Amino acid sequence: MSFLLSLLLPWILLASWEENTLTEMTLEEKVGQLFVAPACPLRGEDHWQDWETLLTTCHVGNVIVKQADPKSQVKMLRSFQSRSKLPLLVMADYEWGLAMTMTEVMEFPRNAVLGQLEDVELISQVGQEIARQARGVGVHLNLAPVVDVNNNPLNPIIKTRSFGSDPKRVADCAAAWIRGFQGMGLLACAKHFPGHGDTRVDSHVGLPTIPHSLERLGQVELPPFQRAIDEGVEVVMTGHLLVPALDSEWPATLSRVCLQGVLREKMGFRGLIISDALNMKALTNQYTPEKIAYKAREAGCDLLLYGMHIAPVVDELMREQIPRAYNALLTAYKAEKLPLNELDEAVLRILKAKEKLGLHKSRDFTEVALFTPEAENLKLLIIK
Repeated sequence: MSFLLSLLLPWILLASWEENTLTEMTLEEKVGQLFVAPACPLRGEDHWQDWETLLTTCHVGNVIVKQADPKSQVKMLRSFQSRSKLPLLVMADYEWGLAMTMTEVMEFPRNAVLGQLEDVELISQVGQEIARQARGVGVHLNLAPVVDVNNNPLNPIIKTRSFGSDPKRVADCAAAWIRGFQGMGLLACAKHFPGHGDTRVDSHVGLPTIPHSLERLGQVELPPFQRAIDEGVEVVMTGHLLVPALDSEWPATLSRVCLQGVLREKMGFRGLIISDALNMKALTNQYTPEKIAYKAREAGCDLLLYGMHIAPVVDELMREQIPRAYNALLTAYKAEKLPLNELDEAVLRILKAKEKLGLHKSRDFTEVALFTPEAENLKLLIIK
């Protein structure tokens, strides 16, 4: 044994899986860990080939599953996990259960209904049940709950996805949901920071503005996020929202002031920051895929999400936007235009999440019954 190795061996033995993994990764692999690409289990062989290409050329480390049925999703995820060098973090939009993106599964009441329950413990039980089912179809991270305050009747996108119009009530309900879901060993996500409730524009089609003062933000928009953070939520999703009181130039997803200055430093969030879909028109109407990815990373997004289920758009994401964004970031890091130490910090957070889920030991999962008497009874308790 060499003298240098003898010095390093104790550190290597003590280091965690994520730390050891990080030291062994190439720059190309590190950049790939930042990306979340859509997987559409009902698509044909060409989609599978697109995924094979992304895994080998862009080293994509994360999946968001879209329209599926249980059988097709389980088959696809097991295949992808077996082909990927590192375990894949799998996420989905299961705000009201698996039925939001799957057929042949249960649908739970929307948050607007849950927000009216006297017993918030029922909300926690809903979170638990959705987590149980999500794990059974290979999902580790639920991009829920929505913690936006629904206080604008003209809002075209939040509506019944919110727990209500009172910030404290939204905070209490969100905390209960997070407590239940994460108590099952999976990851929850509070969205859309710093608050998408008081808008008249859908960020899928344009850039909304939140025109309020810092004082108003501190009274209405931010408290549910602070409560979620205090509850230990593992992930926060950014909103494509222009908030002049925080940053008059860049939407929150692309704003270092919003993500580092407010979310991390002032609010104390230490988990994963994930962008809302970077292919939404709130951003693409103004910036190229390369610029969006660069600014999102510069701002502090750990995970760069690209999501869609419509076939031609998914194909364009897989074959054009994600590779362009990946190559732009790789070039920027090679030229040290973006800090390499911040890349390592982001990748370490991602790997820690995967380790916390036990993916470093096993990527497989046990399928479960998606319809049970207990789940049906819970739903009846809510809608009675």
